[in-house]
Amino acid sequence: MDLAMAMAMDLAMAMAMDLAMAMAMDLAMALAMAEALSERRISCKR
Repeated sequence: MDLAMAMAMDLAMAMAMDLAMAMAMDLAMALAMAEALSERRISCKR
């Protein structure tokens, strides 16, 4: 029982960390893309 709970908690923590890392990477990529797009727009205006 205790071992199963510890394993479940470990799995949940690993999944949460994985999800958080994936979300952070996704956000960073989206920010970089938005920055590149805004830079391109600004350069087009000039």
